[in-house]
Amino acid sequence: NSNTSSSNPTSSYVAHHDQREHHHSLPEYHHFDDPADEENEVYLVKQKHGYLSIIFSATQTIILGVMMMQCGIAPMNMNPMFGPYPDALSYWGGKNSYLILEEGENWRLLSPIMLHAGVIHLLGNVAVQMETGAFFEREWGSLVWLIIYLTSAIGSSVLSMIFMPQSVSVGSSGSVMGLFGAKLAEVACKYCDKIKTQDQHVAHKVRMEMCGGVFCSVVIVMLFSFIPFVDWAAHLGGLIAGFVVGMVLFALQLRSKL
Repeated sequence: NSNTSSSNPTSSYVAHHDQREHHHSLPEYHHFDDPADEENEVYLVKQKHGYLSIIFSATQTIILGVMMMQCGIAPMNMNPMFGPYPDALSYWGGKNSYLILEEGENWRLLSPIMLHAGVIHLLGNVAVQMETGAFFEREWGSLVWLIIYLTSAIGSSVLSMIFMPQSVSVGSSGSVMGLFGAKLAEVACKYCDKIKTQDQHVAHKVRMEMCGGVFCSVVIVMLFSFIPFVDWAAHLGGLIAGFVVGMVLFALQLRSKL
């Protein structure tokens, strides 16, 4: 997988945590300053922090550090991402089609998201996870975020095995693309949802603004997916898996409200 970089789809809003004593039984409120409005609007999200986004990013960083200490740093002409020698990527759990299909190492469908080819690769993915990914986790809740993140990882590996079976792939960019796909699914599911309250109006407004940013990010990532050494199939597989799983999860949420 390549490093995934994008502009922040939520950059037009600045969040400030605001705990209200008379709303202990409700999800926390967060203020978002909209430059277009003089008054602050309140956007309701499920939790204060993106806990899993932080945990995954920290763990991925530690693993790359250990890999580089144990395996050494490869020359730039061998690994332009400033990371370990390529052989270490498969040894540590990269997507290896032969080992998955012939040796039954199915855990390799998930393990690549914990590995990165180098520092440049890691910084690109972690930057998106800690910004946009963490914001999505605060909106959806950690459980929904985790389901989308992991199933997108599997979808990423499966499509990569089909279209790029000879490559050893690592990186969480397939899962990041899955988060983008799930956000597009959420917008599609809730687009026709009836807006009855101010909270719903603000939520609809935020989703529509994020949709444009996410769409642009997806287009940029997919365009960069066709340069050498980048696994375009992993990006596309994550995007498709995230969209499909997102449609199921958010459709079930809407149905439960009926």
